[in-house]
Amino acid sequence: MAKAASKDTDSSNDYVKNARDIAFIVAVFLYFMGWIYIYNYFKELGLPLKAVDFDLYNLLIYASNVFIYIYNYGKLYLILLLLLAIVLSLWKPVTLIAGKLFPLIVIVLFPLIFFIAQKAAVKDVRVALLDQPNYFKNISFVFKEIKPGAIAAKTGKQDSILMASGNDDRANILTLNQRGKFRLLALNKEEYYVLLTNTKVTEKNYKSYVPMIYVIKKDLVEFALITK
Repeated sequence: MAKAASKDTDSSNDYVKNARDIAFIVAVFLYFMGWIYIYNYFKELGLPLKAVDFDLYNLLIYASNVFIYIYNYGKLYLILLLLLAIVLSLWKPVTLIAGKLFPLIVIVLFPLIFFIAQKAAVKDVRVALLDQPNYFKNISFVFKEIKPGAIAAKTGKQDSILMASGNDDRANILTLNQRGKFRLLALNKEEYYVLLTNTKVTEKNYKSYVPMIYVIKKDLVEFALITK
């Protein structure tokens, strides 16, 4: 009886250890997948990685976009791969060989994941930029130093903000903000990264399109309004 109990305990310990090892490997793949996805997503937009405060939760969310991409564009291949894996798993010699080659299989999966995550990011950026109003939320600001419309209300001139500052770039940002032309791309503890909306981007002119992105410092903002 003691030996039987000992065998059951060993079997239980092996199961827990295998489950833990598998969970660790899956977590590593998800982390890698999320990182490659967001790196290429931001690279495609021309944004630095510091545009977002990263944590494990965010990377797992980004990894889910890769699975969505696989489902939308490669689910047939995925089904065939799963069926092949099931058939091969029933063949004992193959399972023994796969067990010995498992570390090599894991290593080979990394470049494959890199390729798929990169493709997913590039595809998602393309889809988003072609339909900006539906993919990016609208954002508008009230600035601490110069509030949009305040000077215009006093002077009665629509373009008074342009006349209020010698800095043309700053005045242009205030005008665009007042007209609701910004879409939120990313934010961190210090900055907002906003896209100047362009609804004229099409499949034909996409390759020549360069997104116009502004960086808004949070310490200059009284508050921000984000809407769909």
